[in-house]
Amino acid sequence: QEKSGENIKNQLLKSGDFSPGEKFENQEIPGEIRRFGNPDHVQDVELNKFQVINVDYDDVDDFEDSTATRLSCFAHSLQLCVRDGLKNASYTSRVLGKCQSLAKSSHKSSKIADLLEEIDKHINKMNITRWNSEYLLIKSILSIEKDDLESIAKLMENPVKFSTNDLIILQEIVDI
Repeated sequence: QEKSGENIKNQLLKSGDFSPGEKFENQEIPGEIRRFGNPDHVQDVELNKFQVINVDYDDVDDFEDSTATRLSCFAHSLQLCVRDGLKNASYTSRVLGKCQSLAKSSHKSSKIADLLEEIDKHINKMNITRWNSEYLLIKSILSIEKDDLESIAKLMENPVKFSTNDLIILQEIVDI
């Protein structure tokens, strides 16, 4: 679905963060102060200064109302929630660490790159600023047969081993 101000507004309204009767009129929400953000970074926002805007990247400098609080990308906010949840589960952190280590090695080692080319696969890089990079990394690793994955891992400077349980956890993360 397109990431437009209208779609984000609709998702926000569906999420139930606003009291019944509050409406977006001219993309502004009149009323009281609400709390937004995760518990560690909660901030008060005056809703009369809160606007949903659809930014056209060519005209970013032309946006005049700099006092309005920008609504972050809904998908990115959702990903941050998922990432926080995954960090709290020690077994997922351990498996994601293996994935990140494998990805890092695969982009530094010509031997691993050659093996990946032979099997016509690639391993996505993890990038903290790209909201879905963890998902793409996991999907790319799951697309590799277990025997090939073991062969790739053996070529690493500090080899990692993906157990059957690790692969099940990765599949569950993708399914969520």
